[in-house]
Amino acid sequence: MISRRLHQLSRYWKKKLGQQDWDITISFTNVEDMHQSDNVGECTVQLCDKSSVIKILRDDATDHEIEWRIVHEYLHIVFCDLVPRDKTKEKLFEAGIDRIARTLLSYKYGRNL
Repeated sequence: MISRRLHQLSRYWKKKLGQQDWDITISFTNVEDMHQSDNVGECTVQLCDKSSVIKILRDDATDHEIEWRIVHEYLHIVFCDLVPRDKTKEKLFEAGIDRIARTLLSYKYGRNL
């Protein structure tokens, strides 16, 4: 997926999730630039000025997988105040965001992904 498509999808989901008033920077990155080597996306949120930086791992993922990563990270902005500090609850939180992202994509494409 080229960067142009990344930005098109970013604009689409920014609007769908009602985040037009946010300053969101999104870009592809390599695994070396991720905070954790097993991450496929990362989102840093500054709630005070409604800004966020999203990194999406550039790898051999399909377009649908890349779009899922984008939606997943945008949902982190939506739920930024609700991130649990407990590791067990954090895993449940991530699983919930995964489920919501897949559901949104299923509605967009009219099929289960």
